[in-house]
This record gives sequence, C-alpha cells and structure tokens, in this order.
Amino acid sequence: MKKRANQQQADEVIEEKAAQTEEVAQTEETTQNEEAPQNEVSKTEEAPQTVQAAQPVTKSKFTGGAFANFFINLAAKFVTLITLGILYPFMATWKEKWMAKHTYINGRQLEFDGNGFQFWGRYMLWWLLSVVTLGVYYVVFMSIGVSKWRTKHLHYVDTPEEQRNSYFDGRWYQLLGVKLLSGLVKIETLFIASLWSVCFKQRWTCSHQVIDGQRLNFDGGGLQLYGRYLLWMFLTIITLGIYSFWFTIGVKKWVISHTDNKGTEEREKINKEEEKELICTVAGLIPIIGIVIGCVISGTTGRFLMTMFMSLMMLWGALLILEGIARWFKNRKAGRWTPVAAIAMAVGWMLLIISVFLRIFIRI
Repeated sequence: MKKRANQQQADEVIEEKAAQTEEVAQTEETTQNEEAPQNEVSKTEEAPQTVQAAQPVTKSKFTGGAFANFFINLAAKFVTLITLGILYPFMATWKEKWMAKHTYINGRQLEFDGNGFQFWGRYMLWWLLSVVTLGVYYVVFMSIGVSKWRTKHLHYVDTPEEQRNSYFDGRWYQLLGVKLLSGLVKIETLFIASLWSVCFKQRWTCSHQVIDGQRLNFDGGGLQLYGRYLLWMFLTIITLGIYSFWFTIGVKKWVISHTDNKGTEEREKINKEEEKELICTVAGLIPIIGIVIGCVISGTTGRFLMTMFMSLMMLWGALLILEGIARWFKNRKAGRWTPVAAIAMAVGWMLLIISVFLRIFIRI
C-alpha cells in the first residue's frame, strides 16, 4: 500500500512538471507571435527610407524659350536707349523676374521679388557718385552693387516669408580682379580661352551667392562647353544666322544645368583663400600694366599713360588702406582677426610708396 501511495505521488509530481513545461512553451510561442508583427512593421517602415535614399536628385534647368529671351532683351535695350538709361532699372527688373520664373535649382523654382522703383533709387545714386568721382565709382563699385541687390531679391518659391535670407558676399576688388583676369586671358589667347573665362567668372559668382541660406555651386568647365559651342556656331552658320536665337539660350541652359545649391563650408574657406590672392593680384595688376605700356610707348602718349597709371596706383593704394581699416574695425567688434585686413593695408601702403618714389625719381 505504501509503495502504491509513493508511486501515485511521484506520478502526480511528474504530471505537474509536464504541465509547467507546456505552459512555458505556450507563453514563449505567444511572445514570439506578438513580436513578429512588430518586426514586420519595423521592416515596412524602414523600407520607404531606403527607397527615398535611392531616389535621384532633381537636376537644375532653365525652361525659358529662345524667342521670348530674344524679344525681352531687344525690348529692354530699346527702351533703355530711347530713355537715355532712365528706365533701365524697370527693364532690368522685368527681365530678372522672367529669368527667375523659368529657373529651377535642384527642382526648386526661383522668384524675384524686387521692383523697378527700389532699383531706380539706387541706380540714380550710383550714377551720381560715378559722375562725381569721374567714373571711378562706376568701374569699381557699381557692378558689385548690382550683384548684391539682385541676389538679395532672389528666393525659392517654396521658402516661407520669414525664412528668406539671400545675400551676395563677394567684394568689389574680387569682382574687379575676376573681370581683369578674364579680359586678359581672352586677349592673350586671342579669345581661344574665352569659354574658360566665362566658367571662371560663373564659378566665382555662384560661390558667393547664398539664396535662402543655401550657397550656390557651379561645376561646369570650359572644355565641356567647347563641344556645344562649336556645334552651335556651325548650326548658326549653315542656317544663315537663324539658329542664333537658340545660341544664347543654349549657353544659359547649360550654365543653369551645372548649377546647384550644394555649397559647403569648405567652399567658404576656399573663398577666403581666393580673397587673399585677389587682393594682391588686383592691387598689382593695373600699375604693372601701366608702367609697361608707358615704357614701351615713347613721347607724349607714353608720358600721359604713365601719369594716369601712377595716379591710379595712388588711388588703388588709398582704397586698399581704407578697406583694410574697415575690415580691422569690423573684425575687432566681432571678436576675431583675419590676415586679410593686414594684407590689404600692407599692399595699399606699398603702392602709395612706389607711386611717390616713381613720381619723384622719374621725370614725366
């Protein structure tokens, strides 16, 4: 009897253990079933992200037509001519609005919110200063003023009003240096490298343009444009000039297609390095050319040219000194120091000393 009772107790213990193992197995199955849908959901949620990352970036493009571009340019020039330049700001604003409307940077459409009355006031002031300074202000500062005003009113259509912040941070001596270098390259190579100079100027302009917080970037090269340029010239010749309507718009479309809004901080560092180089280039380029021309040409013409260029040298030196002083005060208030101010003042004083030395020891 005792053996049977012990056996029954052992059987009951074994059955209890088996029941416990079955319950544990059931709970593990239920937890796995509950986690499986969550994993599937997480996979489905991650899937669109991978698809979005694989989508190609929208390219930049210009959708303006050839005939519209031709007639807008023709009307703007005609009105400017018959009004002696008084209505030029209104024509320029009209043209900028049309160009921005048909320009897409990485799929984002541009718009121009400037108006002719705003530009007209600045334009008349610039012309007054140009007359007072005998054309110096026009050559040195007017181009950079137009670029800054134009970029300030360029925005993306989808940018909210409170987030719009466009500006042009290029300097007057940089733009003047770019123009001088481009012109010299064209003349010295008999216009063979003219397309390189176009890309060089466009690259500098884009690198200093910030539209709604995004800096532009231009990655086109002169060799890329040469093939298209030769083809367009050939088509213009064989069509007796008819293809010229598409020539200008073709260059514009190519330039916009190589422009994007992927400017980086590294580009800003490069801009600062280019700024230092252009200060010295612009400061020394004009006086050297003047002295060479004056030495080559003898007689009254040579004396006049040397006098003119030495006067420009003195003016250039004074402008660089003023620019260096202004930069020094600006950086001092911001709590930082850049060597550009020191370089500008040093080059300015060097030009003044050289011009005075030449004036004293060279009889003109």
